[in-house]
Amino acid sequence: MEHEPLAEPEGKMTITDETMFVGIDIAKDSLDFAVFPTGETGRCAVNAAELADLAERLLRLTPQVVVMEATGGYQTPIAAALGAPGHDRAGGGVAVPFDQEVDGELASRVKGSALWREKERLLRSAPGVGATLAVTLLAQLPELGTMSRKEAAALVGVAPLARDSGKMH
Repeated sequence: MEHEPLAEPEGKMTITDETMFVGIDIAKDSLDFAVFPTGETGRCAVNAAELADLAERLLRLTPQVVVMEATGGYQTPIAAALGAPGHDRAGGGVAVPFDQEVDGELASRVKGSALWREKERLLRSAPGVGATLAVTLLAQLPELGTMSRKEAAALVGVAPLARDSGKMH
């Protein structure tokens, strides 16, 4: 069965063969990165000198998008070095695509679904949970409501397990 191509939403980035992406996998002691479309990959130790070198190297490539996981704060040094929103870096940097535009898109998708609206209403009934946190939880943890609190804690990485990111004991 053939599908019609999806229409490009207004104001969105157009992806071409020349569009450069960087993906960064973050662990406690190291970062692994990959660059598309060049195929370049590498590993960087988490220390000030190597992070600064990696940031300079990636910024010279001028990627349109840098994607990294939020991993218990381990992402903060490289995000700051790349100039991600919410982090300081003299001279600008790379725009990480988790900003108000993405928040607005998530909010509009939630409003368009009776099921997601109900889940958002339930989340927002908890003290301290506002619109941004509710939509973020729905986007990042769609499993909420289908598992026990212990399973949810393990899924998000706050369960007391004896393992550090990137190391097996």
